[in-house]
Amino acid sequence: MKHKHTILLLLVIAVLVIAGCRNSATPNNPTPPPPDAPPKELGQLLTVDYATEEVMDAYITYNEFVEFDEEGYQRLIFISREELTDFKFVEVEYSDDTRAFEVVKELFELQSLRPDKPFVVTWMERGALPHRAITFTDTQGATRRFLISESGNDGKLMLVDFQHVN
Repeated sequence: MKHKHTILLLLVIAVLVIAGCRNSATPNNPTPPPPDAPPKELGQLLTVDYATEEVMDAYITYNEFVEFDEEGYQRLIFISREELTDFKFVEVEYSDDTRAFEVVKELFELQSLRPDKPFVVTWMERGALPHRAITFTDTQGATRRFLISESGNDGKLMLVDFQHVN
């Protein structure tokens, strides 16, 4: 009798495991977020780094915008962790009137930024206030905007969330 209970218990566990695995989300078929889900953290969506040879070697192809070709520029690479649509590289200015950053010019646009094809851009730091930013639509349909800045402590690149007024 004890043997029958053990076999029955093992059958129930096997059925539960098989049923649970069959309905689980996979990277190819992710479960969509609920409509009222908070926006994903930036690190879950996108990273920015200096485009060193080591970083660039990981990619076969990439999108590129060359704004500066004079001495002193650096190359930045934006790597998405999921597809982002309506990706734009923009010029921004700080307005004393509105006390906010405003997009003054669209410099480059991609219909989508994908994990397998990053975006590379030339970059020149110009003082303390950011002068370039990116905007995109995330997978939840939210428009996101980030200023591109360099840390004064260690020189690392940072993306700073901002809202613009125009």
